[in-house]
Amino acid sequence: MRDTAGGERKLSIVPTTVTFIDQSTNPKYGGHIFRQAPSLSIGEPWSVIESGAGSVVGASTLSSARFDAVNKDAYPGNWIYLYRPFMRLDTSSLPDTAVVVSAKIRLKGKYKYDGGVGNVPSMNISEFNPLDKAAIVEGDFQNFGTALFSTSISYGDWLLEDWNEFPLNEAGLSVISKTGLTVFGTREVAYDLGGATPTWKKALSTGFAYYGPVRGVEANMPRLEITYIIGAPRSRGFISD
Repeated sequence: MRDTAGGERKLSIVPTTVTFIDQSTNPKYGGHIFRQAPSLSIGEPWSVIESGAGSVVGASTLSSARFDAVNKDAYPGNWIYLYRPFMRLDTSSLPDTAVVVSAKIRLKGKYKYDGGVGNVPSMNISEFNPLDKAAIVEGDFQNFGTALFSTSISYGDWLLEDWNEFPLNEAGLSVISKTGLTVFGTREVAYDLGGATPTWKKALSTGFAYYGPVRGVEANMPRLEITYIIGAPRSRGFISD
């Protein structure tokens, strides 16, 4: 704040950018939920693996948004795995008076898979509404929503050993919390979210993998970069409690 010659007080706004890293040394961190078919030898149809309950919650050096076909020609069209990753970051250190003006999620790509049969996956940040942010469970597999928080990155544009950036839209900005955990889904869009049935081939994998929050190099871990100001909200400033 400063005084003008006429005594009017004006706000001097200096943006601040902070980075939150999704990593296992934090009290809570991201990972993935996946559904595994009851029989890995038989698999199950796409409609079942997509709409069924989650089997495992976990995290590793890689987070994957992908699906895998059964390794037998005897069961065409059946799948054995579907992965849905998520990010979970403690953003409670944001000031109470912070107003977010922009933010982006950065994922360092490791692999991409198209199965060699013409599948064209894409990747985006989605809503994720677990029953309890502090205790994500297998049942949250069906709590990934359909709202997308950025522009999708296509298979061809997905970078390997480099950062894939997702600038958040207004809906994405509104998810950021300044009192606790902020949670996002990272989801394959064309098939898992979009509803299209992927082309099947024995043992194929389709989707993406990026460096995850566990046992890796911190410099590669998923991150959320937030730029905020202190002061009255602007039209694009959103932040939730």
